[in-house]
Amino acid sequence: MLEPRYFSFDRSDTTDGMAVLEGLASVRPADTQAAREEAQRLIGDLAAQAPGPQGPIEEGGVWSWDLTEQVEGDWLSLHLTVVGPPEWLASWWNEASTD
Repeated sequence: MLEPRYFSFDRSDTTDGMAVLEGLASVRPADTQAAREEAQRLIGDLAAQAPGPQGPIEEGGVWSWDLTEQVEGDWLSLHLTVVGPPEWLASWWNEASTD
């Protein structure tokens, strides 16, 4: 996995024993498609290494993700949120950060 080019991430832990990885990318129109492709690549990589089913915890999922977009003038902001077991997200992030 390649280190993200457009996204910067912050990781935090929740009170219920899960971790949250929040990524933000803000791009101009020329980089919009590449940033969207990077988001899909990141989600695909996470899914390939998933510790179990994807979906809401209360419905039996082990991890989940959400991707939102917001346009402000000439800028597109992509916000990727991933929730899952702390060890899994830490391992994935360590691998992503050192490639």
